[in-house]
Amino acid sequence: MKKRTVAALLLIPLLTGCAAPSAERREVEQLRVIQTLGADYAPEGLRLSLAAAAPPGAEPEPCLSGSGRNFSAALEQIRARSVEEELFTGHVRALLLGEEAAVRGLDDLLGTVCRSADLRLDMPLFLVRGGTAEELMNGVGSGERGVTEILEAAQLRAERQRG
Repeated sequence: MKKRTVAALLLIPLLTGCAAPSAERREVEQLRVIQTLGADYAPEGLRLSLAAAAPPGAEPEPCLSGSGRNFSAALEQIRARSVEEELFTGHVRALLLGEEAAVRGLDDLLGTVCRSADLRLDMPLFLVRGGTAEELMNGVGSGERGVTEILEAAQLRAERQRG
């Protein structure tokens, strides 16, 4: 009985994943923290654009973009091109939709957002009228303000006006 108890106690850390080396574990410096997700219509299905957080005092980086027949395929294309950093989508703060994507339908995209363990359901949804999310994400911001900060400021202003 004592041997089984000792064996069980020795195996517990391995079952939790705390002691086991993991290929999924990344240092925070190796993560590209995505804060804004843009979606546009593409002939093959969907074009995603991802804007990452810029370190304090740094110029915002251009967004990463990729296309595919659905959300997963477009995201996989982006991940394949971003080999130096792991994309982390657990802090996405805003969803930006191009007008044509909104007109053609968002079933796949919104279904993916609803099912995702990473993406939050309470993030604001912005619609780009007369353009694409990718154009807006690459065309706004300067200095320390990127697209995420500008969208957050617009959301705060709208909330203040409402009430």
